[in-house]
Amino acid sequence: MRSVARASGGLMVLCALCIQSFPAVSAADETGLTPGAYRVDHLAPGQHRYFHIALARGKALELSLVQRDATLKSRWSTEPGAASPTFQNDAGRAARVRMTLVADAATMWRIEVSAAAQDAAANYRISMGPVHAATDADRQRANAERALASAEALRREAATPGVAHDTAARDAKQAVVEYEQALRLARAAEDDCLQLMAHADLARLQYATADYSKAVQ
Repeated sequence: MRSVARASGGLMVLCALCIQSFPAVSAADETGLTPGAYRVDHLAPGQHRYFHIALARGKALELSLVQRDATLKSRWSTEPGAASPTFQNDAGRAARVRMTLVADAATMWRIEVSAAAQDAAANYRISMGPVHAATDADRQRANAERALASAEALRREAATPGVAHDTAARDAKQAVVEYEQALRLARAAEDDCLQLMAHADLARLQYATADYSKAVQ
């Protein structure tokens, strides 16, 4: 795989893109992703793309995905094996998925992007914000984003047709815990947008589970 490296003041950012169309991986269309820039991209049905991003200790950046038609799903993993929940925004066209990456030690992330529906093609824009010194707000925001992604995954599982009632109830109950955690962390990060998303998604779950009094609060 080709890679693009950029070093500045002891900081190295390594970004590379590869394409996977299961079951084989092809590197025929590799390209770099530059901090502070964006890329408009297309996914064929069943196609996955992988971005590799490395940060030096004490650095952070924001990765943003804007879906132009089909709903996307994305997640990250690191060496030696940490992984995020699946990030997915069900708000449709022009909805954004945001991931804050914080390196408390030198870290390599592998970012996976695909359409949520296996048979759907997708167009999207991906951008990587500038690398900067990590702050407490970055850490709180990153944790809030993960909690919100976990809550949304549980909500979708609870709403899946055919899921047993007890399983759906357990997933919905745990989703509330994750939503509330996301709200606490988003407040600590002073991120109004993330707070609004967590409030709206929690209200949607409460409405779906007939908890109407809390849904309107």
